[in-house]
Amino acid sequence: MIEINNKWAIDTDGLSILLCSKKIPKKAGLKPYWYTEGYYPDLHTALQGLAKREIADTNLSSLKTLADKIEKLFALIKSLPNITVRDVAKSKEKGL
Repeated sequence: MIEINNKWAIDTDGLSILLCSKKIPKKAGLKPYWYTEGYYPDLHTALQGLAKREIADTNLSSLKTLADKIEKLFALIKSLPNITVRDVAKSKEKGL
């Protein structure tokens, strides 16, 4: 699994790229866990899925709000290392 930030991560099951979100249980004493939000054929579509989910989570009260959110998403994607599906699979094999 490769963490994108403290909320999102990319993983693989050997067949697909998984977009995972971090869930924090409300019950005391339980540890946070990663939940698979979607299965994608490649990294590009997984990042598109991430963008759609982030935009959907935004209270779009104005066009400026939407533009700001898109700009932040582009900056996040640009900051990610250039990884391949093999990189994700290798990190999973190593237990990272």
